[in-house]
Amino acid sequence: MKRAIASTVGIVGLALAVSRAQAQVSPLPQAEPATTGPSTSQPSDEQRALEQARGLLRLLVAGEFERFVQQGDTVMKQNFTVEQARRIWTQLEARHGTYQAEEQAKVSEVGPYREVRFILRFEHGRQPFRIVVNHQGLLSGLWVDPAELPPEYQPPDYVDQKAFREEKVTVSAGQYRLSGTVSVPAAGGPFAAIVLVHGSGPHDEDETVGACRPFRDLAWGLASRGILVLRYEKRTRAHPLAKPADEWTLADETIDDAVAAVELLRKRPDVAAERVFVAGHSLGGVAAPYIAQRVGKLGGLILLCASARSILDLLESQTEYLARLDGKISDEEQLVIDRLKKTTTAIRAGRLEEAEPVLGMPPRYLAELHQLDPVSASAKLDLPILLVHGGRDYQVTQADFERWQQGLAGRPKVTLRRLEGLNHLLVAGVGPSTPQEYQQAGHVDRQVIELIADWVQPPAGKP
Repeated sequence: MKRAIASTVGIVGLALAVSRAQAQVSPLPQAEPATTGPSTSQPSDEQRALEQARGLLRLLVAGEFERFVQQGDTVMKQNFTVEQARRIWTQLEARHGTYQAEEQAKVSEVGPYREVRFILRFEHGRQPFRIVVNHQGLLSGLWVDPAELPPEYQPPDYVDQKAFREEKVTVSAGQYRLSGTVSVPAAGGPFAAIVLVHGSGPHDEDETVGACRPFRDLAWGLASRGILVLRYEKRTRAHPLAKPADEWTLADETIDDAVAAVELLRKRPDVAAERVFVAGHSLGGVAAPYIAQRVGKLGGLILLCASARSILDLLESQTEYLARLDGKISDEEQLVIDRLKKTTTAIRAGRLEEAEPVLGMPPRYLAELHQLDPVSASAKLDLPILLVHGGRDYQVTQADFERWQQGLAGRPKVTLRRLEGLNHLLVAGVGPSTPQEYQQAGHVDRQVIELIADWVQPPAGKP
């Protein structure tokens, strides 16, 4: 079944963590004596085991950890707890972002048991995952295998690696130290500089999503054109235990560290302090005007695929879009949609006690994002603003772009560009955009690099 509620980078998927460590599960429990003879290898038996394992997987995805454990055999019930189940799944989403879909499943016979080897796709990569069931369909084992590594990065042709160097830095907002990288042009400074601010989710400094690394593309492409760029690991990835899940705020997740990153660049002798820009992608673009309020005068804001609507509207529209990709909405997908709308309705009415977490995001956190108005916040700033949207972006759509147009109409120093053919990662493609395309290696389109570079430091003779 297509995952109707599966999300991708940037808009949803905070996935606040219990731990970043790779989930560890005890080896498969020793086989219990079978009450019947060994199961046959008939396709019908394999299909039954696959459906049983998929049912167990759905319980994990839905956060039904108590029901998941209740489906265990005698040994599992004695040795595997609800908290262990919760921790395993939370750790996976902390490491890889929001769960999206099952990519592969292979059934094999292990004595009186059936082992189902899944490849699960999350928003930041794939994860091998094994579920073992006995002949009664009860959970008899659970394994989390080493995750697949992302493909080796191949720079796009607009990058000139001889035109810049890189140095490691630390971005520090109080006690939280984040590793970062500054891409420094080879030519003499002082340089215009850009801080890259992530979308939602526990991102690395490249904002890796599947096989794509949009922040490295941006950093290397812009540094090749004489602009210094800072990218850094996100706090929800580096310090997932900084707060309990339901206490995180947008300031904790994004704003505080972006402010610290701006201040770090302003102190560098090779940076023109008055020409530091903030470039926020997706949720980072929503946060950008609030970052500007904190840091004072900037060179300007660059809003990349920034939404203008409430997070609740985005959740609803993305869910229905993904459900309709195959042309119809199944009964199970409709149940997911209805359950989501029950939660979004409760949050809009301020009845948080009636809401449930959505894709790892607690109701209180969703309520905070719901109150944001980045368009109005941006309109109050006396700053140059460049907004870039992709015409194939199903997460931040034409409706968002039109709200930005209306809210910033008549404002001087504002440039709005919608680039047809680009998705939410600003990678070119054709046809309706899907989560699957993020698993194919792609790069931020050249026209985005050139647009930003020319806007930050216009060529001679241009205003």
